[in-house]
Amino acid sequence: MSFVGLSMSVGAIPQAIRLWQKKSSEEISLLMWLIVVHGIAWWLYYGITIKSMSLIITNSFCLCIYSIIVTLTILYRLRPGKVKTYD
Repeated sequence: MSFVGLSMSVGAIPQAIRLWQKKSSEEISLLMWLIVVHGIAWWLYYGITIKSMSLIITNSFCLCIYSIIVTLTILYRLRPGKVKTYD
């Protein structure tokens, strides 16, 4: 995992922690995170295709962290009593 890959992976951890602590996703753009997850999934596919362990490890880790953010964002928006907003 390179420095760039590490910074991409670790960069989203504070967002995931904040979501978990606040139990609210009102400040999160779901569309942006869905687009990011889509892009990372394609990078992972590319890494698997060319058998690049660096790309596979980095993008797998990113996909896990980013998927947690998307999942928490959706779960917190679907809670009873919350107004559903889609951006």
